[in-house]
Amino acid sequence: MPSRWFNAAVILMWLCSMSWLLLTKVLPPFRVGDPPSYQSVLLKEHNLPPVCWLIRWRDEPIGWAASRVLRKSDKMIAIEGQVFLERLPLEEMAPGWLGNMLKPLMRQNATATSAITRMDIDPLGRLVGFETKLALDRVEDAIRISGQVDGNKLQMTVAQSGDYIYRDQDRYLPTGALLGDQLMPQAMLPGLRLGQTWTVPVYNPFRSPKNAIEILQAEVESKSSIYWNGETTPALVVVYRSDPGASLASHREARSRMWVREDGLVMKHEMVFFNSPLMFVRLPDELGAEAAAEIGDWGRWLSPFRAAALLNRMAAEK
Repeated sequence: MPSRWFNAAVILMWLCSMSWLLLTKVLPPFRVGDPPSYQSVLLKEHNLPPVCWLIRWRDEPIGWAASRVLRKSDKMIAIEGQVFLERLPLEEMAPGWLGNMLKPLMRQNATATSAITRMDIDPLGRLVGFETKLALDRVEDAIRISGQVDGNKLQMTVAQSGDYIYRDQDRYLPTGALLGDQLMPQAMLPGLRLGQTWTVPVYNPFRSPKNAIEILQAEVESKSSIYWNGETTPALVVVYRSDPGASLASHREARSRMWVREDGLVMKHEMVFFNSPLMFVRLPDELGAEAAAEIGDWGRWLSPFRAAALLNRMAAEK
């Protein structure tokens, strides 16, 4: 028979595991409030303006991102976004990553990249589905990712240049979670409190189809101040890391950071894209609305000339 010391050790380990689960997964929402959701971000705001971001790499402007919210007559909500990266030195940012599937699509190392994204939200603030299309070096629809949500299950399909198709197994999505896009920052995160934690599913169209979705843990770690829109502004710093339930402790380095104003407006977002940090700096509302008006049809690709001209204009104004 097992000794009493062995039984005591088993019980002690179980109590430690349950305490960690209680402290990290159960109590935080009750202590600091509910996590951000589509319901809190979209359903309480009726006139969200278009949002534009200037993207910097090594302090040089290399692209822009833009998003807008459309409210339809059937009370469905669509979030549309576009991203343009004038030069994306993938070999330098991720040595050895480029495989045989992507190299034929690229004519040079510094690759122009564009993305079009659409997310559909139902009247109750629940994600229904999404689609992201990537153009690499003038090859439109080089990668297409689409997902359909049924309850807490996500079915995702990845197509490569219209030929290779991968259908992923159903993946679990946390109830009410904001689905993150590696190339599109969240514009609003209202109701944050210091110490608040929640989980975020994030998809990355550049990763292997089997690993395109990743669960990160977000935490409001500190208070800070940043210089934004011509003045120093207090901010809450939200840090995203690999979920401790899915990763080893050695992989718990920060994956991205957001600086969020007290009213929930995200002013700056730094994310690690492969091995390099990309900095997204939000344009003030008036400048952002003017830049967004240049996009025209959000469901169609901008010509490389127009996209580059918009980048030059944003960089000059910023």
